[in-house]
Amino acid sequence: MPQQHHANRRNNPNGYLPPLPNEAEVRFIEACGLRRAELLNLRVRDIRQDGDGRVWIHVAKNAGRSEREVPVLAGREQTILAYMQNARLFLGFPKRVDVQSACRVYACRLYSQLLRALQDPPLIREYNEEAAREVMQALGHDELDIVCHHYLRLQDVPAGLGSNRGPGSALTDQER
Repeated sequence: MPQQHHANRRNNPNGYLPPLPNEAEVRFIEACGLRRAELLNLRVRDIRQDGDGRVWIHVAKNAGRSEREVPVLAGREQTILAYMQNARLFLGFPKRVDVQSACRVYACRLYSQLLRALQDPPLIREYNEEAAREVMQALGHDELDIVCHHYLRLQDVPAGLGSNRGPGSALTDQER
């Protein structure tokens, strides 16, 4: 099926590329990094734009996770704001959308943006605890080492970063 879809994109007489299946949903996740359950519970009232033009998404306390404010990536605000015509943004969410990969893209881009704000010049592949902790907060994670290794794929991370959850607690794959 992908070959047929790409052939249709090549042979389009209008010169535009039709969207890939679920492209809008993937772009939405890449802009904010929300989990599937968080997307399904998202309401228009949870999205706000501050005086500086930054867009934030309020994520309510859910499934043992704390309430948080998630920053939308700079330059991706319109991706989120375009959905605001619906009272409930997602009535369902396709299972074929790889939410985890899209969240990883969000985490890496947010980390990069934070590094540009913190460092001149930014050292993108180096570990920066302040930026990593902000990404951890935005993702709603409690385990800094999981964020650094699984989402950011940083190589030179100090051993034993610890967590904010307490000793002996581990996240399951579903919690990640």
